[in-house]
Amino acid sequence: MPDKKAKVNAKRIKVRELSRILRASERFLDSLTYENKNMVLFIRELRMILKSYGDMDGEKFLEMLKELFKNREIKKVSTKLDEIEIKSLSLDKLKDLVSDKSLSTKELLLIAEKRLGIPTGVLKKMRKELIRSKILNTIQNIEKLDAIKKKASE
Repeated sequence: MPDKKAKVNAKRIKVRELSRILRASERFLDSLTYENKNMVLFIRELRMILKSYGDMDGEKFLEMLKELFKNREIKKVSTKLDEIEIKSLSLDKLKDLVSDKSLSTKELLLIAEKRLGIPTGVLKKMRKELIRSKILNTIQNIEKLDAIKKKASE
């Protein structure tokens, strides 16, 4: 949670300033003939989105973003940081996540591969509900193996 100084400073910042920084980053990466052109395009697109919020102060903008994403915390799946998050989820939370019908096939495949080590080659050809079912069955199998291991160690 940010301290009061951070909030005070956020009030002084306008979203337009962030847009300018992104523009400078875009130019810098472009001048280096940066290999990841997708990153340059992403920065450009983000900057275009931010344009309509230019006069908004930083604090209001951050609050708007927090409100927008507050109920999506568990659904973070698509970035490398999220892969780390997926790996650290308990099996119960993982089941809840996989049971979420709004997850895309791509997100399910990422969970299968990164968290459970399931090869995705065959899964890619399946319907989303069948992928979900395979993942849930794998989680149940892991739980059963954990229970057997626990009993054996007693």
